[in-house]
Amino acid sequence: MRNIGLVLSYDGSEFFGWQFQKKDSQPTVQGELNKAIAKLQQEPFKPPSGIGRTDRGAHAMAYNANFLTSNRSIPAEKFALALNTFLPRSIRILRSYEAPAGFDARFSALAREYVYVVLTSPKPHPVFRAYAHFLEHPSDIVRLQTVTKVFRGEHDFRRFASGLSRSKVKTSVREIFYFRAAELPGRIVFTIKGNGFLQGMIRTLVSVCLNYADGKLTLDQIRGALDHGERLPSKYCAPVPASGLYFKRGYYCVA
Repeated sequence: MRNIGLVLSYDGSEFFGWQFQKKDSQPTVQGELNKAIAKLQQEPFKPPSGIGRTDRGAHAMAYNANFLTSNRSIPAEKFALALNTFLPRSIRILRSYEAPAGFDARFSALAREYVYVVLTSPKPHPVFRAYAHFLEHPSDIVRLQTVTKVFRGEHDFRRFASGLSRSKVKTSVREIFYFRAAELPGRIVFTIKGNGFLQGMIRTLVSVCLNYADGKLTLDQIRGALDHGERLPSKYCAPVPASGLYFKRGYYCVA
């Protein structure tokens, strides 16, 4: 079977994340893509694989996926245009290509990069509510830049994730290559790159950083949770909304 690689962008505000859900009434990006592939061709194919789960309401700028197909008539680079015909306007295939036989969007990935957008305007426009987190007050950028450095490197992030007791992950150890906060007019943008992320991990890290910047947490408390598994006050590590989260890109040796 041919292996078709895809790079897609989507507005996640109307989806329950990337991955298939048990209920058909809960639309997902993977589900919509799977239906589009089935409509495009009659040949057997395997459902699309994505680089990872994304939270309900989170977005993607260049999300990586692939699927296997027996179709031989459609050139690899033409799948993007053809699939877009059957996809909702909230999902667009940016690029399609012939991927190596062993390539898998999830398991071949070396790293993933996300951004998180926080609006700090006292009167944020409500049209952005589905695309950013409304803080509605300034945050101390120097303190944010200090605390993001604490998370760099390899750590056990079990205190910075949700649903671990129900998940099948083998380890909660992850490596963060960089985590940065930048202040722009009316907003703060966090950028994080790592070899993988636990459920809710990025949104929890952003929450902890913002609460540290507001003086509600100390570096000792955060290091205690990171290095020794000590619990943080739940109200200061509750995940920020998924609306501000964007998958930026995946990193591979090939493709």
